[in-house]
Amino acid sequence: MTQRPDSDASGIRLNRWFTDQGICSRREADRWIEGGRVAVNGEPAVLGTKVGPKDKVSLDGRVLVQRTARPIVIAYNKPVGIECTSDPKVPNNLLDAVAYPERLVHIGRLDVMSEGLILLTNRGEIVNRILRGEGEHEKEYLVELSQPVADDQISRLARGVDIGDGRGRTKPCQIDRLGPATLRIVLTEGRNRQIRKMAEAIGNHVRRLERQRIMNLRLGTLPRGQWRHLSLDEMRELFFALGMGEPRGVSRDIDTRPTLPSSSLVRVDPLGEGRSLPRSPSNRPMRGGPNARPGPNDRPARDARPPRDDRPARDARPTRDDRPARDARPARDTRPPFNDRPGRDGRPSFNDDPARHARPARDAAPARAARPPARSPSNDRPVFTERAPRSDRPAPARDAGAAPKQAGGSRFGRPPRRA
Repeated sequence: MTQRPDSDASGIRLNRWFTDQGICSRREADRWIEGGRVAVNGEPAVLGTKVGPKDKVSLDGRVLVQRTARPIVIAYNKPVGIECTSDPKVPNNLLDAVAYPERLVHIGRLDVMSEGLILLTNRGEIVNRILRGEGEHEKEYLVELSQPVADDQISRLARGVDIGDGRGRTKPCQIDRLGPATLRIVLTEGRNRQIRKMAEAIGNHVRRLERQRIMNLRLGTLPRGQWRHLSLDEMRELFFALGMGEPRGVSRDIDTRPTLPSSSLVRVDPLGEGRSLPRSPSNRPMRGGPNARPGPNDRPARDARPPRDDRPARDARPTRDDRPARDARPARDTRPPFNDRPGRDGRPSFNDDPARHARPARDAAPARAARPPARSPSNDRPVFTERAPRSDRPAPARDAGAAPKQAGGSRFGRPPRRA
């Protein structure tokens, strides 16, 4: 790693300069430097080159205008489903969700299933100072678990547990019980999915996770999915807590009202010369700009519209009386009866069909053959039709040694059924 002699050695690194100017990230700047696209004072830049206010930085042979941007910090209430990434290829990424007109960097992360406060800024120094581990800046979370948690489990989490990331036990934290399965946790470190892994360490699972505070900045009543600028007092308190002194360039009259991210915002061209950026979900014409599309407020008032009577009439359709009549069909009374209508395809009509008239009448049809009489059985028992009524039949003969039939027995001589 070499240092250019004609650059300001007391300045900042070139990749950080690109980030502070809102042009690209540090990794992207390093790729541009390694590709030979960046030059400082006319000389090709290398990794580690430092630049100052008087140095001229050029990209692809074009000098970039150095500007001193005012520090911007916004608070965003991230909803569930937004990815904390600046990659435009990732759907539902954070920068497209916020749609701020300038390039910002998110401070820390929240996983896609978490919600709550997240800060974005255009100053890389603020990001580094907040995320620095030795700073032990507090971050407060509201946690709802899937199962009630016992007091000894809360004490175990407060002392620190091993979450299996290879970094040992977590730092001691402050935990307050708000309900049987609701906790308020204040952390001073930030590991990947730390609270979710802490809950899994005690055999529980996080059902809802919301970050409510970062240092002195609270989520408050900021609606979900909206962002706001920090006030001057909040910026001063944040800068002094980070050891950055007085924030310069921040107006006392800055608008701190919640703002709903709109796709009508346009990002400022960081390379100057007013070049238009590629159209994307986060790069739409700004409302009121030269390429603005008419909105609901730009439409003419209802009173200014011409009255309905003065508007040109639509193509007049002919009325029912003016339409041509259909092919006249004969009246129903004048049609011949169905039996007298001529047959189709040369076939005889219904009444002229000789096959129908050749059928014999019902009275002239031959009678059916007489049913043969029922044959009598081989014994002397009379035929069923000739048998006497049941009351006149003689009682059947019984054996002398047979036992008499019991009262209430069945017809087969079996004993009666017990109830």
